[in-house]
Amino acid sequence: MKKFKISILVILLNVLMIKSIEACDLLSVNIGGDKSTLNFIEIEDEDIDLDSSVTVFETTIDSFCTNIDLGNVILKTYITGKGKIGAVEIKVQNGTDNEESKKGLIKGYAESNFGNLDMESELWNGYKIWDIGSKQIYYYAYESKNQPTDEGIVVTSKKYYDVLLHDNYE
Repeated sequence: MKKFKISILVILLNVLMIKSIEACDLLSVNIGGDKSTLNFIEIEDEDIDLDSSVTVFETTIDSFCTNIDLGNVILKTYITGKGKIGAVEIKVQNGTDNEESKKGLIKGYAESNFGNLDMESELWNGYKIWDIGSKQIYYYAYESKNQPTDEGIVVTSKKYYDVLLHDNYE
């Protein structure tokens, strides 16, 4: 009976671990793939702005990060005019006193999933890029005087990186 209980506990923990790994997994986004492969946002062809090379969709984080508290953030999805996924961004919504960035939730997420961020270093230039396979993870935290800190994390690729500058993307 004891072995049976332990077996059930191990199975239950494995299922929970798989679900938590799936939640908020930037690397699972199919950059360059068709918009229909997105399972956290539904984008129809008529939603894409044909007069623009990139359409940006904003939504709450709930459908992408189901079991992780990242604070007050929005999810931005960049879709090219051809219906390809160019990038997915989790962007912090700071107020004037940067209360969300001070919590360190996005920074903690980035460090636990992708690597160390030495933001106190003299070499810190406001961002870090990790190249993981064909994808790039881009963490940024820019501080400006008298303005909220601009902080977020993005998954994209070298080919689609320019969608983040969507006014200039071709």
